Amino acid sequence: MNATETSPSTSKYILFYTSLGYSIPCYALYMFTVYILSSKRYNKNFKTSFFTLFKLQALLDLGNELFNWLCWRIPFSGLFNSVMEIPVIKTGPLPTALYFLCYYLPYSQLICFVLISLNRLVVIALPPKFQELWQRSLWPCMVFVLVFPILLTWHILIGGAFFSKMGDVYNANYNKQLQIRNSLYMLVMTVSASGLSFICNICVIVYIVTHKTTKKSWTEIKLFFMTLALFVIHLTQALLQLVAYVNVSCNAACLSLILTMNPYLTDLACLSSPVFLLLSSSPFRTAVKAFFTNARIISPQNSIMKTQNIVVRSKVSNMSSINT
Repeated sequence: MNATETSPSTSKYILFYTSLGYSIPCYALYMFTVYILSSKRYNKNFKTSFFTLFKLQALLDLGNELFNWLCWRIPFSGLFNSVMEIPVIKTGPLPTALYFLCYYLPYSQLICFVLISLNRLVVIALPPKFQELWQRSLWPCMVFVLVFPILLTWHILIGGAFFSKMGDVYNANYNKQLQIRNSLYMLVMTVSASGLSFICNICVIVYIVTHKTTKKSWTEIKLFFMTLALFVIHLTQALLQLVAYVNVSCNAACLSLILTMNPYLTDLACLSSPVFLLLSSSPFRTAVKAFFTNARIISPQNSIMKTQNIVVRSKVSNMSSINT
């Protein structure tokens, strides 16, 4: 074989470094977003159930993006074959842990996103009694997000995973003694999550169209638009997975296109939330501005109290001037 046959193609180099080039700053932006939402200085306006779920989603997104690179994209690039041939990396606990997380985190991510869609439905469209029930069940739901995916991925830890050479690249795989199909599980979970989110989004859209919106509800609706944009990305990913799995009228060129698009859709699903949040949330924009200008964030309650104090001082001042 000549050098051209054994080395990754030029297009693969370009795609790899292009995606790496935008992933690093987007990853840093997401970490900055998590800091803003979690910092005691800035989180006065981010204590609602939506932002609680958003922070969980952020951790899952960041983990999913990181381990997607470590388990799939770096080995499949063919750029680090000498590293992949090291025995401790090729087989054993390390590839097993990476492969496990590459399925566990997407499952958790999908379930958490369904909860965020449900949160928009409860807050915007349902009566207050449902909001109280939602608040009480929020933490059990978050525990469910982290526990349930183990039921779908335990066999990976039992059977073990490894990196195998496929042509001039490496591909992650797992031992199939139990005959459990990860691809089928992932397809069912992706389609189910997209379907549930679709139902929630349709209900919210119908409510918005048929009801008048107040200033307070409009704040929540703008966050719904962010959720809707992310839903479109997840839905596109689900449809492509369905086409690739069923392989209906999908030739080799079509399948190759789907496999090429999937990493970029993963990047969009994992890294675009901070941009949508910046566009849809005024409190978040205020917090970001305060971070760069070193300003102080005033919560709505503090603002009301400050206004009341000003009014009281004004009345006292007027009474004093009358007495004199």
